[in-house]
Amino acid sequence: MQNPLSKIYIYLNPMLIMRVILITGFPHSGTTVFQKILAEKPEVELFYGKDEEGNNIVGEMDNRFFSHKIRELQQKRIDEIEYAEIMEQEEHEYADFILAKDPMFHKFFLEGDYKDYIKIFMIRNPLFVFSSLNKRFDYDIPAEQGVQKYIDTVQSFNDLRENPIENVYTIRYEDCFENNFENLTNILKGIGIETNDALFEMGDIKKDSEDTKEIPSSMKEGLEHTEYRTWQINQPFRNMNDYGKLDLKWEQINHLLDSKEVLKAYPEVGDVVNRTMHGGVGV
Repeated sequence: MQNPLSKIYIYLNPMLIMRVILITGFPHSGTTVFQKILAEKPEVELFYGKDEEGNNIVGEMDNRFFSHKIRELQQKRIDEIEYAEIMEQEEHEYADFILAKDPMFHKFFLEGDYKDYIKIFMIRNPLFVFSSLNKRFDYDIPAEQGVQKYIDTVQSFNDLRENPIENVYTIRYEDCFENNFENLTNILKGIGIETNDALFEMGDIKKDSEDTKEIPSSMKEGLEHTEYRTWQINQPFRNMNDYGKLDLKWEQINHLLDSKEVLKAYPEVGDVVNRTMHGGVGV
């Protein structure tokens, strides 16, 4: 079927032929697993956001490269639509959505070319985030993933919850699993993606990196980070918060407790720390 829209109209309104979904939030908050699950949908095409040197182009503070790549892909589709019309050929069937991920939210995601992108903004209880990051970095977490950065991120999250804007969906990691994924399902339906129970179970075997030679059969001690991530994304989507595995430094806890923004998003943090001090969980 021929597309009734002119090339210039499509170019000025590129989301008509390709809508971009950007999953973002804070590292170790479930964004990678959710991205891999959503990529299972046939109407979703995974965008591998890497530049020529293998860097995460979405995460660069200068976002022009990523938006340029998206524009290139949109232009390619426009050209193919026009060619099919001229040659009276059947149009190629494209995925409805391009899916990208940056685990770190940036305020510029709300501006410029990103403004029209669909954003799914996910955060996680910081006690579990920093327990995981401590293990990942042997307690030497880079400043750009530190507690203050988390506080800044959760402030943006709270602001967007209190003052919603178009194309931005906010969800806490913990709320994804309520009532058989009801909250997450409602977000996806709002975007235009239908779901079923099987979506959140283990799908096709996936690798986190081409450097991964094998899919680990279990989560065992001594796995390299890439191996662990590969094991992780091949599990059913389950709440991995385990109070028995909390492992934080007191300076991290005190910094989190001093933040009104953290306690606004996660008022239970104070209760957990209080239980910890009385031997309920470990730090």
